[in-house]
Amino acid sequence: MGMMKYVQQATTGKENIPDSSLLIDPILENVEEGILYFDDLLVIRKCNRSFSDLTDIRSEDVLDRHIKEAIPEVSQWIEGRLPESVLQGEAFSGLSMEMSFSHARSHVGLQVSAVPVISHAGFVVGGILLFREPLSSERRWAVKIRQEEVVRQISSDFINCPTEHIDEGVQSALEKLGRIYHADRTYVFVLDPGGQSASNTHEWCAEGVVPQKEYLQNMYLFSEYNWMAERLLRLESIHVPSVSHLPPEAEAVRELLLSQDIQSMMVTPLSVEGTFAGFLGMDSVKAMAHWPEKALEVLKSAGEIISFALRRKTAETDLSEINQRYRDIVDMTSDLIFHLYRNAEGLLEVDWVPGRWTQNHGYEPGPLVSENTFKRLIHPDDLELALRRIQLAMQGEEVKLAFRMYTSSREERWMEGSVRPSFGLGRANHAVVGALSDVTERKLAEQALTDLTEALMVSHEELHQFAEITSHNLRNSVANLLGLKDLYDKQGSSDNSQVIEKIFTSIRQLDLKLNDLAEVVEVKNRRSRLLARKISPEAIFRQAMKEFDADIRDTDAVFYTDFSEIAEVSFPESYFHAIMVSLISNSLKFRAPQRRPEIRVGSFKEKNAHVLTFADNGIGMDLVRHKGRIFTMYQQLHEGYEGKGLDLYLTRCRMEAMGGKIEVKSTPGKETIFYLYFVGQDY
Repeated sequence: MGMMKYVQQATTGKENIPDSSLLIDPILENVEEGILYFDDLLVIRKCNRSFSDLTDIRSEDVLDRHIKEAIPEVSQWIEGRLPESVLQGEAFSGLSMEMSFSHARSHVGLQVSAVPVISHAGFVVGGILLFREPLSSERRWAVKIRQEEVVRQISSDFINCPTEHIDEGVQSALEKLGRIYHADRTYVFVLDPGGQSASNTHEWCAEGVVPQKEYLQNMYLFSEYNWMAERLLRLESIHVPSVSHLPPEAEAVRELLLSQDIQSMMVTPLSVEGTFAGFLGMDSVKAMAHWPEKALEVLKSAGEIISFALRRKTAETDLSEINQRYRDIVDMTSDLIFHLYRNAEGLLEVDWVPGRWTQNHGYEPGPLVSENTFKRLIHPDDLELALRRIQLAMQGEEVKLAFRMYTSSREERWMEGSVRPSFGLGRANHAVVGALSDVTERKLAEQALTDLTEALMVSHEELHQFAEITSHNLRNSVANLLGLKDLYDKQGSSDNSQVIEKIFTSIRQLDLKLNDLAEVVEVKNRRSRLLARKISPEAIFRQAMKEFDADIRDTDAVFYTDFSEIAEVSFPESYFHAIMVSLISNSLKFRAPQRRPEIRVGSFKEKNAHVLTFADNGIGMDLVRHKGRIFTMYQQLHEGYEGKGLDLYLTRCRMEAMGGKIEVKSTPGKETIFYLYFVGQDY
């Protein structure tokens, strides 16, 4: 029944109507008009929520106050109308008035009606003022716009809100909701881990309202507050206009709310993928609140926005923690674990590598962002293959990867492992993750094993050759001696001087051969390694040259030397002297008859080795024809030249005995260049 119709009945048939004051509360709760109820002394006794929405005047600011004091802006109108009409039982309606408020909007245009409140005995006990907006509903439209603006503001606040500021954004949203609906407290509860309890995580309170957040932690909703929990689990919103009117089954909820002086409450559930995760609510403490239906819609919208923001914060926090734990674990490994991708410019970038790996390889912790830096890390001989393998991984394949890379001090290290495509962070088919182990020691061990195997094979072959040569040469010498002995026996006492001379010649040849073999055995046993010491290559070379003074004068040979890069080496002096003698001897022996001999000795450094070059312009060698024979025993590559074919073999043995090596380049008829590598030298 409308208010005006009821008033008409009240004024025309008082005997048929019960005490009007008993119907005031339900009327206040179910009308959209702004209502003020005052007694016969003009003291305001009741004020509904619609009045506050229309005028922006809070109920607590007018209750139990004289109309003239509570609303001085309309006191003149009240004094002119009420004493002469309403309190005498007269009703009137449709009067227009302008209300101006210094604490709210500049002015409000309203239509005002008034009816008396009549007791059962027929006495006027007060009156009711009804405030309506004009038919244009501009005010109602403004309220609607204001509510939608709050939702828009809350939404926009979270769009670009960094994770670390989400809590501030939730707090701001609670304040906006509280102020627009004149709530005394707005709050968020979030389900605790395990899902059995909930805690108050965010709270806003109006001025003068006592915060409750610290007392509302680990609330066991499902065991203690079933009436509320069951509805929230079904994702239903709850509107309680009057806490005192809650049903008996909600006794525990009523006691909880009353302990906080709550008179009205409205809550809406927060959900994650359709599952209850908490709730957003607002309370009225100072008076009962009659929030419009639109308020629940706004609260639901705000709840969805806040729920999403909190989920994002939780997800990003969890992701950050997982990422940090991952990095902490990976930082403990010496392996190279990395994420590599192509940036917007199409260049390769490595955005993170483990700290221990960077430390072990001499790099500063942090990203290796530059493609040039990335390429400089990889050995140029391995770069193209490595890039091809990485591209295959970017196309979706898991591939094995092995390459040499450099430390910050340009030391070569072998890396080996696998890479596979990475589909995270929106870089599908443009990124890979990889795990590579430093296998340098294993590679060195494998190479050492390979070298040892090759050395054993060479030694076996040399031993076989040594046995054959020894057997052949010694047997020939012994056979000669036996033959000469037989000849000596046959001649009897006749002159055997010639036979004896031949015997002595054979004995001398046998002695030379035994000495050669003894020298070979000594070098192969590497006994002289312990004699290594710092020597001057140039000084020993000059000493070796003195042994060939006559040959140098006879051949008019010239020498050009440059020992500037290797002023000293760690090497047995006797070995170095023998090597120089052998090389000088060969250069003079195998000189070209049509030109003056020129011998050039140079030096340079390469990695951890000193290199001595020994070149001449002699007759040279056919390396293709004599491949594999140049540095073996008793190999004479040039006919018509005297020699035993041991010098180059012994030179190679001496170099290898000290961990070095000898190589040769030669052009027949033009030149020969020997390269002596003295490894493991200090610069």
